[in-house]
Amino acid sequence: MEWIDLDGKTQSKASSKEEIKLLFEKYTLGITGPELEKIDNLHAHILDHKHEIFPFLKLYCRVSPTQKDNIIKSLIKAGYNPSMCGDGSNDVGALKRAVIGVALLNSDEITDKKDKHKQFNILSLEDETTINSGDVTAAAPFTSKSGSIKCVKNIFIQGRCTLVITFQMFKILALNCFLTAYSSSILALKGIKFSDYQVTYLGFIVAFFFLMLSKAEPLKKISKHKPPTTILTLESLISIIGQAFCNLVSLYLIMEMTREYDPDSLQIVKSFDDPFAPTLMNSIIYIYTALNSTINFVVNYQGEPYMQKMSENKWLMRLIYFVLGISAIVIFDIHQPLNEGLELLPLPEDIMYKFKFIGIMACNFIISYLLENWKKLLGYYK
Repeated sequence: MEWIDLDGKTQSKASSKEEIKLLFEKYTLGITGPELEKIDNLHAHILDHKHEIFPFLKLYCRVSPTQKDNIIKSLIKAGYNPSMCGDGSNDVGALKRAVIGVALLNSDEITDKKDKHKQFNILSLEDETTINSGDVTAAAPFTSKSGSIKCVKNIFIQGRCTLVITFQMFKILALNCFLTAYSSSILALKGIKFSDYQVTYLGFIVAFFFLMLSKAEPLKKISKHKPPTTILTLESLISIIGQAFCNLVSLYLIMEMTREYDPDSLQIVKSFDDPFAPTLMNSIIYIYTALNSTINFVVNYQGEPYMQKMSENKWLMRLIYFVLGISAIVIFDIHQPLNEGLELLPLPEDIMYKFKFIGIMACNFIISYLLENWKKLLGYYK
């Protein structure tokens, strides 16, 4: 294979994949349709694994629709996940075969009043004379009305952001379900349960947190670090198990600390059908559950390099401040009607008890944050 520059001078000859790879490091390699046909017609003993040279070719010029399909097929066979943009019927085959196919619509096609409301019939693809350039949308999962290949970048950043948000929701759900199951079942054996109003209030808070997470927008710059493709990674499992352990330890410490002030709160209840009666243990565990749910959202918020920072998600920050403010008012008994509305008893007047409670929650937050975000703290994403 002779490689010629734009001035028509022969720069190098290559007869193997290794030589093409060395040439690729110095030049941008391109190929036309006739040469591509010659490569396809080569016997296997002349050039083994022909698909392996396609990743080193950056320009494909004057290629036929069949060759476009073969290019995508060769890239997939070489282990890549190619995307494809096309605006005409000659791109249909490659668009359908590509991992990400994007149909491009020109502005005149969108504003054309005659064809705007015309019903599309997929059977018309069999007759080339009836194919419109807009019909390419039937072969691609994505359609861009801008007619620009900038849409590919938007697909990547939106896809990464969606993937990261989904994984962080799985983490938060796992931690919240684990905490709720423990506080609702194990603690119930010790006579602790929440009222219907308390469970409803807490459910609304968690629901609004998830809603605010969906408001996070992706960053405009694509990071060189790929997001994880599965939540079942060693780092994620260590983080989830570590955070769950910290939650249980902090809950145990708070229970033991509260037992000294109200030993009767841990008496076993014979029937759970009895009317709800607030106790100190119930009140403190409820405050702990609300705060710990907030900590789970804050700690597991991914942020950069795939989505905006938490500080830029204004609605999420307002909700965090609201929960922290309500918790502070309840802990320090600043507005007693609020405690009555939440069916919570005032905490012990001992100021050291309140500061110990806050200290335990702060330690839980710090350790959980380190378990989840140690890569960011070490500058891994720079």
